[in-house]
Order: sequence, then C-alpha cells, then structure tokens
Amino acid sequence: MKKDLLSIATVLICASLIIPGCIKSNEYLQRLDDIGKICKVRSIIYTPSGGPNGSDTVTFHYNIYGDPDSATYPPNSPFANLYFRYDTHHRLKDYIYGYSDRNSAIFWIRYHYANDYSRNAFVDSDYILPDQMFHFPPHTAGGVGPAWANYTYDSLGRITVADFNSGSETVFFNYDAHGDLIFSADQNFNGPDDKVNLNRTSKVFQFLSFDYSVNNRFIAKTYNHYGLPTDIDINGMGFTVLFSVIDYRTAHIEYDCSVP
Repeated sequence: MKKDLLSIATVLICASLIIPGCIKSNEYLQRLDDIGKICKVRSIIYTPSGGPNGSDTVTFHYNIYGDPDSATYPPNSPFANLYFRYDTHHRLKDYIYGYSDRNSAIFWIRYHYANDYSRNAFVDSDYILPDQMFHFPPHTAGGVGPAWANYTYDSLGRITVADFNSGSETVFFNYDAHGDLIFSADQNFNGPDDKVNLNRTSKVFQFLSFDYSVNNRFIAKTYNHYGLPTDIDINGMGFTVLFSVIDYRTAHIEYDCSVP
C-alpha cells in the first residue's frame, strides 16, 4: 500500500513539475479514467455555427461533487441556458435547455436507471415537464414529447447503440483501437489529434455528446500543458457540437485545473 501511494505521489509531482525522466502531464491525464477530477471547463468563448456574427460566452458552474450544475449565457445573449439535475445517487436525472426569465423550457430530458446501483441511463423521455423545484417560474407543459431512447453500453461504459422511439431510428457508435469514435471522412475535420478529448473533463459531457473518445476529432490551434484544446478553428470544415447543444466555428476554452 505504501508503495502504491508513493507511486501515485511521484506521478502527481512529475505531472505538475514536468521534470526530466517523469511522465508528461498530458500523457498522465490520458491514463486517468476521469480527468475532470483535475481540470474542468470554466468557459467557452465561441463563434456560433450558422448563427449570428460575433462571439458569445457560456460559463459552466459545478456542484460540490464536481458535476456540471449549469451552463449560462449573459442576459443579452440569444441563447438559452443549460441546467443539469441529479438524483440522490449523483446520477444525471434531468437535462434542461431554457431561458431563466421564461415560463417554459425549450426541451427537458429525463433519464431513468434500472436500479439504485446502475450508473448507465437506459431510457430517457424528451418532454417539457412541470416541476416546481426548478428555478424558473412554474412551467407550462408543452412540446412534442415524449420521445424515448434506449441505450446499449459496452464493457467500458460507452454508449454503442442508441434506439430512438422504440427502434424507429437506430444510431451505432463504433470506436477504433485508439479509443476514438469513428466518424465518416467528412466529419473528422482535420483530426484526430493525439491530445486529450475535451469531453473527458466530465462524464456528463461524454454521455450527452455520445462521444467517449480519448482524442479530439480536430487538431486545435493551441493546447494547455495538460493536452486539452484551448483555441479551436474549424472554419471551412463544417462544425462540431459540444455537449449536444453548443455548436461553433471557432472557440476559446478556459479551464480550472487543480494541479498547476
């Protein structure tokens, strides 16, 4: 046990100091199951894809367990906020997209689990649900829901099959030997890179993006010393979507990291 603790301490020291003979910090982070324990996305300043000219800023907030609590825009932004709610077992229960000053959400997805011990959502309902506990005024139910989705997971906890509306649409997610999601040639942009995938800062981001890749499917202009992308420019190559909702052509990403 002492030997294990010493090894862990040595790796942490090497990761922070990056001295000769030690493992590089981004290589160390790629070996972690959840690098979100060290680095979290603080904000994204981005140019929307297909949206208005100019940039917008989304700021991420986290609960005491390190899970994303909300992603909010300035009051004058045309974009709605994202809200994340969890059950008593700290599993994602609700994923909500709506304006804080209006009386209904744009969409509200509720996730369910097989039992108290399962970490994998097996079905969700996409609906606008009245909920007095939400931080909006009382909601007006609406929308076209419910829509249902069932997920199949592999041994690593990655979604490999998503069946929507009782199998009316089925999407398969395949990974290569490097642990990266396989995209068609026109979806890979100029990647993949050999760094740390942005979604790996949060298991919630991986789940909502249906992407558990080790690397990014683009080559960023710059990275921080952990190997996380900080400046992304995919103008002329289409767009990518962060966390299912946030799409962009260019983006500057800021992180809070507990190990300098």
